[in-house]
Amino acid sequence: MLRLSNRINQDLQDIRKWHTEHEEMACLNTVGDIPFYWLSTNRFARSLASLVFRMPADRRQTTADALLINVLTACCRRYPSRPQLAAALDHLYGASIDAHLDRQGDMQSIMLTVSALHQWTDQSSPFHDAIDVMFDLLLHPLMDQDGCFDREIVESERNNLRMEWLARENDRGKFAYDRCVELLSGDQRHGISSLGDRDLLAKITQEDLKRSYQRLLSGSQVTCYVAGQRQPLVRRMIEERLARLPVVQRPVYTPGSCPRSFTPQPMETVQEYKDVAQARIIMAYQGLPPYFSFQTLLTSVMNNMLGGDVYSLLFDTVREKMGLAYHVFSMNQRYLSMTFLMAGVAPEQVNAACEAMHAQVEKMASGDFSDQLLKRALQMTETSIRSSGDDLGSMLQRQIAGMAHGRTLGTADMLSMLTGIGREDIRQIAACLKPSGIYLLNRAAVDRPHGNDRQEDQDDSQHND
Repeated sequence: MLRLSNRINQDLQDIRKWHTEHEEMACLNTVGDIPFYWLSTNRFARSLASLVFRMPADRRQTTADALLINVLTACCRRYPSRPQLAAALDHLYGASIDAHLDRQGDMQSIMLTVSALHQWTDQSSPFHDAIDVMFDLLLHPLMDQDGCFDREIVESERNNLRMEWLARENDRGKFAYDRCVELLSGDQRHGISSLGDRDLLAKITQEDLKRSYQRLLSGSQVTCYVAGQRQPLVRRMIEERLARLPVVQRPVYTPGSCPRSFTPQPMETVQEYKDVAQARIIMAYQGLPPYFSFQTLLTSVMNNMLGGDVYSLLFDTVREKMGLAYHVFSMNQRYLSMTFLMAGVAPEQVNAACEAMHAQVEKMASGDFSDQLLKRALQMTETSIRSSGDDLGSMLQRQIAGMAHGRTLGTADMLSMLTGIGREDIRQIAACLKPSGIYLLNRAAVDRPHGNDRQEDQDDSQHND
């Protein structure tokens, strides 16, 4: 028995050493229905912890969630004002707590992340104490005796969120992209912004916020992720705090079925008008593999060749050689299974630019590209994969995204897959791209091309190009 016990202890030590050296995510525990993962690494002075809440998107509920998360991260009972909260984090040697909202297809993701030094010179753990503050924000918000959030904080954060909306609308490129996705989505929830609906923001009440808070704690899928050096005290504290969340049967969203697949609505060409100096072009193409496919690495290489790099076809041809665009690039939208081509052009060059941009997609589909272009795209993708291991936040985000996609690949796996990508693979994936529609944001005085034209009222006091 003694020999067996020694063997077990040695095996446990070997397992811990293996996880530390390989820097792979491991599930340490499940607290209630909340999985607790740890990405162990000793290469960084800081550690990260993230609480991820996922739920189906709903226009009004998502708007309430966006306001709620701003209110929750503004203060709590222990630190009832932003200055007091900021001072507490500064006292922990520059710790930070951030909230991030993300749209994952028809799902809404809310992430609370704390970052801090895992150990100070006096052997204390700022990371341990910063996690305690994060759970205070979540579990002990500043409320009155009626269970209502502090009204002054709510109105302040409502105004901050309104300013965030206006800032995005004033960025004409982002505005055009948002409108294109909205039109393609129709009634599908994929088109709901992660910030919700600007028009509904003023209508969110205290009752809406209370329902949103209960949904966050009791009605969402919750997962805890930590990245950094293993600390037994931190682990015990996190498990104890997770146990304070309501004990309920939480929903489980399985990749492949949640988020659901996206079907773009018939759009053709839609042109809208505002007071802009540059016309904005958004060209949408469907046909990418689903978000959970292993081929997403291949689509990344294709995107780098098409418009994701300064050596790409779009940049080199449409901007440099033809001089049709001030800027032009492409972007894959994984959860929509679509590629978007985006450009800022002179208003009188819209038609010529659209034709030239589409021609580059056809060149990719026919295999009419150089070996040098493919080589550069592969090198760029390899550099991106390798460099993600130099930043702890990128490492953790890749693991969290992999859990949502249902495909978690390590650096060695991705590099191995990258070596198998050739010209014919790129040609075949590009040949699957089919036009879904074009959104144009132009000046009203420009001759209007064929399509669905919409004239919008101008508000020069709020929208400046």
